Amino acid sequence: MAKQWFPSDFAQDMSRKRIFLLLVVALGLSGCSPGGGGNGAPSASVVVNLLPADSGRVTENSGASGMACAANSCSGKYKLGNDIRLSGIANEGYEFSQWSGCDRIATETNECLVTMTGDRTIDLYFSPMETPVPSPSPSPSPSPSPFEHPGVTSDCKSCHDGISAAGKPVSHVPTAEQCNVCHSITAWLPATFSHTGITSGCTTCHNGTQATGKPATTHTPFTAGCEVCHTTTAWVPADFAHTGDVDDCKSCHDGISAAGKPVSHVPTTEQCKVCHTTTAWLPVGTYTLSMSDNTQLLSGHFRIVAPSGLEPTCTEFSCTILVKGGTAITVRYEPAEGFALENWEGCDHVDQTPDGLTCSVVMTTDRTIKAYAYGQYPS
Repeated sequence: MAKQWFPSDFAQDMSRKRIFLLLVVALGLSGCSPGGGGNGAPSASVVVNLLPADSGRVTENSGASGMACAANSCSGKYKLGNDIRLSGIANEGYEFSQWSGCDRIATETNECLVTMTGDRTIDLYFSPMETPVPSPSPSPSPSPSPFEHPGVTSDCKSCHDGISAAGKPVSHVPTAEQCNVCHSITAWLPATFSHTGITSGCTTCHNGTQATGKPATTHTPFTAGCEVCHTTTAWVPADFAHTGDVDDCKSCHDGISAAGKPVSHVPTTEQCKVCHTTTAWLPVGTYTLSMSDNTQLLSGHFRIVAPSGLEPTCTEFSCTILVKGGTAITVRYEPAEGFALENWEGCDHVDQTPDGLTCSVVMTTDRTIKAYAYGQYPS
């Protein structure tokens, strides 16, 4: 049986259709269509590890977007090529210690300066602020008598042994020194340690537990004591004295731990010290190759086969040429008429070529080579 339509039914149906059309138009205007959004400028991430966790946070001071911080780290995204300035803010109970992994550090403000050339990871260290160890409550005494410390300058631990009076807690820096070396006679804190006269054994305290130690990921791999590079007043600036430690330069100068060879460097597997000094990369060291023969006056001619374009400076007795350290030189000797080259002296190796014997040397120091030529007589 067909449904009968009444005017009221028709009106209700038209009302539902109008509501549906209005919803479709509203959704389209509000941007609910697929594929919305635009492409942003290229960016990179900065992650700052907070060491230890919950010790502080990081703010970005250059006016870019802020850093989002959690317990262990703070992070943010910034446009490639931007310079950003990071500040470390310590939580209660901690104080700023040092940055690691920055391009530069503003020493007056302790800001970490970074140029966004790619994703970056930086370590921010805070040090816990020591709190005074409460002295044990004194036992009731019929006549308490406080001890006046003025004038006491030695033998503190004869009383401060943890029994008669408060002694060192288990977390104390290991030391056999008297209390007065670091503490005053009025309070345990603040305590200051004078590093004057400390010339070795820094890692006994600076092990990352009792006192700040080496950052785990960014410090140059090195087993020497802190005092080799750092002073007793601050970690930075640090300066490594290369004196007496130049045998294995590239173990540090690998391009990661310290500056290494640029892509434009002359191809070589030699150590840095062959050409460079321990005070600067430039100027590169130069060495002199001296050439002579076994005659009283130079009777033949020395020709540089390789590298091409080099000409020696000659006198009536010998020839010399000045080259950069590490240069490999091949020399040919052209004897005078009636003479023949028979041997060389002072070469790294001698090769037979269609033009005669050649002498090859690598210039890692001043070198001297000698050609032996003898007269040829008719048979």
